[in-house]
Amino acid sequence: MTKKRAEPGIRVLCVDDHLEIRRLFELVLKDQEGIEIVAMSDSAEDLEEKIETHRPEVVVMDISMPGRNPVDAMREARERYPAVRFLVSSSYDDPGMIERVFQAGANGYLVKGSAFEELADSIRRVKRDEKVVPGKLPDIR
Repeated sequence: MTKKRAEPGIRVLCVDDHLEIRRLFELVLKDQEGIEIVAMSDSAEDLEEKIETHRPEVVVMDISMPGRNPVDAMREARERYPAVRFLVSSSYDDPGMIERVFQAGANGYLVKGSAFEELADSIRRVKRDEKVVPGKLPDIR
């Protein structure tokens, strides 16, 4: 009988300027079946380089970081890598900000207070091309 090979996990790039948050993402995702963190970054400066090098399927990123504007970086990366999905994790819960992030190409948005409990499921959902929207904003497309 041939041994069945395990399917590779969803390849994830985590981008957040706070080391503690990146470590929490790693801790939350390390035992999740079907999810593999392939790289981490502390800024949006090298977003396209990280995507090119590590070929993530999903990028989990903060939108409030020093340096290059993360929303602009996401918009440009979406144009260059349309198959990559973006899941924004941020402390901002302003509806206007969330709408701008979706207009820039995000596939999902998590408010950091709930992000860790919902992270793995949200990664799977955006990989399936489903929108992940905060509960109070059901009409964002």
